[in-house]
Amino acid sequence: MAINIVVMASGSGSNAENIFITANNESKLHVVGLICDQPKALVLDRARLHGVPSFLIPSKGISREEHGRLVTEQLLKLDAHWILLAGYMRILPDVFIKTFSLPNGKSKIINIHPSLLPDFKGLRAYERSFESDKAYGGVTLHFVNEQLDSGEIILQEKLPKVAGEKIEDFIERGKALEHVLYQKLLVKLVEEELL
Repeated sequence: MAINIVVMASGSGSNAENIFITANNESKLHVVGLICDQPKALVLDRARLHGVPSFLIPSKGISREEHGRLVTEQLLKLDAHWILLAGYMRILPDVFIKTFSLPNGKSKIINIHPSLLPDFKGLRAYERSFESDKAYGGVTLHFVNEQLDSGEIILQEKLPKVAGEKIEDFIERGKALEHVLYQKLLVKLVEEELL
């Protein structure tokens, strides 16, 4: 039986495209859709390029609850088994998270965060990590729960700092690490290691 994946993204979509390509090479994985809240996001072009159906659900001008309701309706229509957040810049309401919860207390929603959680939750994590006195940053994949960037960690890797490196280079290396972690996660989905 195919595992239906829906990707949610708001920006350029390099992580989303990485998921599209990786899933395409695995017969058990099927990306059934992309949900995006930004009409001009480059991720919409990437989805089109890979033949992934896109569903634009704008978040501007509506409440978080209403946006969550519209997204939930679309995910249920798509029969999403797993929801992978790849730079989705909208906080999801609790009712949305509860709708996609598993009996073991985990959710079917997975997020990638550009820090070694629990360090630097929230926005600008790469920048805050880079500016800190820690010798490394990191990337974390975690289950989504009702608290921001606080769900159970699935995969996590350190991103060592390089002397004299600029923030742009640090972020670029971080993005490459994000892609590796999502590839590892897709293997776990195929092998049913997350349930």
